[in-house]
Amino acid sequence: VNPHTHQVKLCDFGSAKVLVKGEPNISYICSRYYRAPELIFGATEYTTAIDIWSAGCVLAELLLGQ
Repeated sequence: VNPHTHQVKLCDFGSAKVLVKGEPNISYICSRYYRAPELIFGATEYTTAIDIWSAGCVLAELLLGQ
């Protein structure tokens, strides 16, 4: 976060894909520290909720200053 402009930059879309309902996905995705619980337990059918979980982890780090 740029403290002067309050701009946030997102990066690393290397694992980005279109989620198709009913199509299996890989469960080993996302950095360990930001991995949603369903991925930890090996789910292969998931939604964009895994991205919300990861964003929440990043937000928590920002708020805690870690």
